[in-house]
Amino acid sequence: MLVMMKKELRLFVKNKVNLAFVVIVPIVVVLIFSALMDNYIGNNTNTEELGGKVVCVVNKAQEDSSFLADFRSFAETSSRDLGIVYEEHSDYDEAVKMTDKQDAIAVVTVEDDGISLYRTAFNRTDSAELFRAVLEEGLGNDTDKAPAAQEISIGMPSLNASAYYTFVELGFMIIYIAVMVAHSVYNERSSRTINRIYLSKSGILTLLANKFFIAMVMTVIQIAVVYLFSTLVLDVDWGEKLLMMIVVYLCLGIFAGSLGISAAMTLKKRTSVDNLLLYVAILCGYMGGAFTPVSVLESKKVIGTLIKIDPLYWASKAVMALSSGKYNSDVTTSIVFSLSAAALFSVLAAVKYKKNSSKEGNLCAQL
Repeated sequence: MLVMMKKELRLFVKNKVNLAFVVIVPIVVVLIFSALMDNYIGNNTNTEELGGKVVCVVNKAQEDSSFLADFRSFAETSSRDLGIVYEEHSDYDEAVKMTDKQDAIAVVTVEDDGISLYRTAFNRTDSAELFRAVLEEGLGNDTDKAPAAQEISIGMPSLNASAYYTFVELGFMIIYIAVMVAHSVYNERSSRTINRIYLSKSGILTLLANKFFIAMVMTVIQIAVVYLFSTLVLDVDWGEKLLMMIVVYLCLGIFAGSLGISAAMTLKKRTSVDNLLLYVAILCGYMGGAFTPVSVLESKKVIGTLIKIDPLYWASKAVMALSSGKYNSDVTTSIVFSLSAAALFSVLAAVKYKKNSSKEGNLCAQL
């Protein structure tokens, strides 16, 4: 096992194209997108982010309720200063449906004993998160007696273009590792060295272990290179949860490795392998926010639903949350999603292995 790992590492180091892709390409991509999107990412004020956004209001309080008076004062202030549009609704369920369909960013329910907030748990937008922060700043915790509404000057932290594209493009480059891993597997098929693996006692476990090893080596190098470049040159702050961010990226690397192995073992032609993986990588990049910001994609009804099947989307959401010091459900979802997808592709590779190894004991006839 160790001998084969050393061989994989030696072949990787000798391949100048792979080295360039792992070391140079991520830096170039981050630089290009950071420069092109500098005026598009991270410069929205609270007014630009919330202006014109609809908030449904369900009033269940008596007219003399202090909570109702406080909320009306808050709504007047936030509508004037931030451009939020408040719509009154008598049917709470209908207001929830509007929010779930993203026709509104939240539902505020005012009762005699407090104020509660509903935001959809599925495809929650940055605007909804910002409104929650503004509401808490203006009225306090909804379980306590809310103070009178105040002038809103909340500073919502946001990523600039350099930080955003550092985090997202790193994930995008990790997805592309699937192509290099697939080439490695396919080269062994073409040279027939894989025959010995099929016929050996270790079999598929040896193949998977070595290909995953080289995938993780490339992932670690990319993370290290982008981290050093972004912190030293672009002055990007990765925050206090750097270790968890690395874990998210490593899980994404496991997904990329399993995808490349499965494609190379399942498809017969190299052109088919290349075309499939390039298409998947580009699609993952688009849906994961590598070309269009995630917040823009989430605001589109159909696309906002489709992007949930992309591991890069969840990884992007996770690392952006972690960079701001928050560990939320996006982090767990990203890790589970990447590892589950990797397990699925590994099973497909194992099934293909069993099918090949059962054919007459002579693999040359089928390669």
